[in-house]
Order: sequence, then C-alpha cells, then structure tokens
Amino acid sequence: MQNDYFGSDITRKIWGDIENILLIYVGTAAEFPLIHENHWLFKNLTFTQNPQQRFVNTFLYNQTLFFSPKQQVPQMLIAIRAIHQRLEARQETSISNHAFIEVLSMLVEYGIQGYQYLHRTTLNSSEIEAYYQDIHVIAQGMQIKDFPPTYATFCEYRAQHIQTQLTKNLYTTKFYNIYQQDLGKWRYWILCQFQAYFVAPAISQRLELHRHPLFYLGYWAYPYLRCAWLLGLILRLLVKPDVVTALTAFKHMAQPKHRF
Repeated sequence: MQNDYFGSDITRKIWGDIENILLIYVGTAAEFPLIHENHWLFKNLTFTQNPQQRFVNTFLYNQTLFFSPKQQVPQMLIAIRAIHQRLEARQETSISNHAFIEVLSMLVEYGIQGYQYLHRTTLNSSEIEAYYQDIHVIAQGMQIKDFPPTYATFCEYRAQHIQTQLTKNLYTTKFYNIYQQDLGKWRYWILCQFQAYFVAPAISQRLELHRHPLFYLGYWAYPYLRCAWLLGLILRLLVKPDVVTALTAFKHMAQPKHRF
C-alpha cells in the first residue's frame, strides 16, 4: 500500500531489517579504514571507545529518515548536517565533501548487497534505482556536491573509486585494532571472516583478509536458515548488550502502520 513515507518500498525493506543493517555495518567497517578522509574520526573519543555504537547510531538516523513522513525530511536533513558542522567546530576539523560521498556510497553498495545476500535474489533495475534515488535525496538535502545523479553513473564512479581511491594507509591498522579491542578475539575473527566473503575481492585483498574455507559453509547456508530465533542467538553472541538494545529498539521503530 502506498503511503507518505519518504523511503520507497524497497528502501524500507532494506532499512527495516536488522540483519540487513548488520551487513551494512560489516561492509562499512571494512571500507572505512581504507578511506583517507576518515582519519578525523580518531579525534573523536566516542568512536574510538565504542565503534559499534557509533555505527548503529548513524544507521538509526537513516532509519528514522526512511520511515518518516516526506514533509519532515528536508528539516531533518538540515538538522543532521548541522550536527556534523557542530562536530567539526568542536574538534577543529573539516569533514570533506568527498567523505560524505563515501559514506552514502557505502549505504548504497552494502544496502543492496546485503538485501540480495539475505534473500538470495537479485533486485531489478527499478528497485535499485528507487533505493538509489532515496539516498540521492539525502545527498541533496545535506548539500553534498557531486553525488552521482543515477545508479548507472554511480556504478562507474564506484568501480573507479575501488580501484584507485581505497588504499591501505597509516590508519587502517588503527581502525582494526579498535575493532578487535571493542569486539574481543573471537567476535573479531567472525567479523573479519564475514568481511572476507562479503566485500569486493579488491577491498578484501587490500585489508589482507584471509578466508577460512570452513566459514564459507556458514556464510552460504545462513540465508536459508535465517529466522527470529537464530537472529536472537547471533545478536546475543556477537553484539554487545548496549548495541543489542539499540537494534531491538530499531526493530520496533521500523514497523510501519502500512505493511509492505
């Protein structure tokens, strides 16, 4: 049923699914350390002390957008941009336009990829374009310049970007050290294994992520086994309690009155 939500049907399906959100986290956590513009995060003690919570908080902002009435979205985007501007002023740093493009690019890439993995399907071109245009509206509302206007032009940008812009740098190891400290040894191993199979091979190679053959069995089988009980078990085993609480709240918020 059509309604007045900002997000299209496919966008709300992607952002209304906790597992899809976790996969966006997995992908962005891999790509972030290869983006030079993200070095400013190390001035932010909130990120270095609790990266899981920071990622989830960011995703909750997006979830709120996609499940909000269309007329509220412009002001919400202005408010989000203002939050970043206050952060820049407080930390005496500047978040580049390119850094914003990179974040939105990851939401596009891993939102689509996560959905297709979980549902063992391929989204059609109209669904992909609808999702992409929702992200594009966010770029425009936050005054982010030069974000590709269509998914086709985005794919050209993305292919070139992966080949030439994502490189291992002085902060790559620092990011992963923070992940390990935050997750603990075995949760960290699972994260790295999932990333090794989930992200583009070029990204995996630059991060020196080594695939364990036995892990592939679980990676391949999970979409066929997924259910509420298994998700609950995974959240308890792999995610910190405070993040589980945030994700659980997210699940309840993401239930619109009109089913899709």
